[in-house]
Amino acid sequence: MRRYLDGFLEARTRAGDGDPSQLPTLDEIKNAYIEYMLDRTFSNKSLTARILNISRTALYDRLPASDRESLAESAWLAGTGRASNH
Repeated sequence: MRRYLDGFLEARTRAGDGDPSQLPTLDEIKNAYIEYMLDRTFSNKSLTARILNISRTALYDRLPASDRESLAESAWLAGTGRASNH
C-alpha cells in the first residue's frame, strides 16, 4: 500500500510542480485507497466495505457515479431476472 500511495502522491506533486495547492485532498486520498482496496479484493464490494469498516452504502456513496449507476442497473436486472446486455 505504501508504494501505491507514494506513487499516487508523487504523480500529483509532479503534475503541480511542487505547488501545495496541487497536492491531493483528503477525499482524493480516501478515494484512491478505496480503489486500491477494490483492486485488492477483486472488486468485492462487501469485503472491501468490511475491511474498511464502513457500510456497503457508505462505500457505494464513495464510488464514481458511473460505477453506482452500473450497480443499480445490475441490482435491478437481478431482481427482474433479465440478463444484462453488457
